[in-house]
Amino acid sequence: MCLRAADPFEWSEAPYDPKTSPRPKKVMDTAAEFGLKNGFAVPIYRARGLVDTVTLGGDYTELDPRAKRSIHLVALYVHSKALALIGAGHSDPYRCILSKGEREVLAWTAAGNTSWEISVILGVSEVAIAKRIKMASRKLGSVNKTQAVVEAIRTKQISV
Repeated sequence: MCLRAADPFEWSEAPYDPKTSPRPKKVMDTAAEFGLKNGFAVPIYRARGLVDTVTLGGDYTELDPRAKRSIHLVALYVHSKALALIGAGHSDPYRCILSKGEREVLAWTAAGNTSWEISVILGVSEVAIAKRIKMASRKLGSVNKTQAVVEAIRTKQISV
């Protein structure tokens, strides 16, 4: 499911038929033997079509929507740090410098504001905000706004 899903999901949401797809059943049975009966997965899309996943599991996981959003953000940060540690990320994390406007928009996004709210705060159109987010995401090698915020924080281009 990680190859098809754009959003994080609970393991129980991953549909499979044990009769026609025995491999997923074997994976889940093996995980359960180690006490990992339930879990939460965060698919992470990278450049050149690569897909990674950060997942956590346990005997019992019941997460409210706010906890899921927090885990999503932490997973993106952990993934980014792991890539940097193994040298699979950018060779120079500071090579990409965001413009003042891009940093400002990402900082407001990190603070939890919507594009519309940011457009009101900065006195520009919502389209201009979307363009800045898109450009910042492209520069940071991110596939979405959340990942761009994490990369900007990790590379110390914004702080929260």
